[in-house]
Amino acid sequence: MFKYFFLITFAIRKSLGACGSIYVQVEPHIRVGRDKQIMKIESIRCQTVLTKCLGPLSSWESKLKVAKESGYNLIHFTPIQELAGSRSSYSLKDQLRIDPGYGTVKYEDVGRVVSKLRDEWGIASICDIVLNHTGNESPWLQDHPEATYSCFTCPHLRPAFLFDFLLTKIGEDVERGMLEMLGCPSTIEHENHLQALRHQIMTQYLPKIKIHEFYQVDVEKYFTLFVDNVSAFYIFDSLNSPKK
Repeated sequence: MFKYFFLITFAIRKSLGACGSIYVQVEPHIRVGRDKQIMKIESIRCQTVLTKCLGPLSSWESKLKVAKESGYNLIHFTPIQELAGSRSSYSLKDQLRIDPGYGTVKYEDVGRVVSKLRDEWGIASICDIVLNHTGNESPWLQDHPEATYSCFTCPHLRPAFLFDFLLTKIGEDVERGMLEMLGCPSTIEHENHLQALRHQIMTQYLPKIKIHEFYQVDVEKYFTLFVDNVSAFYIFDSLNSPKK
């Protein structure tokens, strides 16, 4: 899929940003079999495989044969790259290295397996990665912290970060028994314990972090910005309108 957009620029302002866009989707030609027959899009029967569950590469063929015998003609592999400590299927530690759980193998070895699927079994394959699912311990993020989500790169996350920090603090206070005299023991077992905790959160904890202040607007600043933009459009229109 491709996305095109256009800009409007003029002397008064450098750019108005993207003023319009269009998506163009180009259907792929998927070829399978030794004779490279084209697989019709409407005939695809796809099965997603959690690659991390396949184990050593040497065992993939016997496990994937189940998909073949079940009538699937396309297998979607989750990333084969080295996973981070969470072992989530898309959380990558190293985008360039194959996960050691598949054995001491190279990309060429994986290529031979998928080539057999395509040429002998008539099964196509796809594999995708999601770069913003990169693991925290990835060397890439250590070298380029600006590439990750953080309160610095994504200021809109600050309220959520602050709220998460507050919840952690509440949990610690409960565990230490600091709310026991207020009806919330360190081990919460009954409805009245939850209600006592809820009362403390709403009346004592939440007011302290003042989350509402994140959503207050500088009226004068944005009113002035609005007026400037409207004026720029009118000036642009007057300069480019045909003269009578």
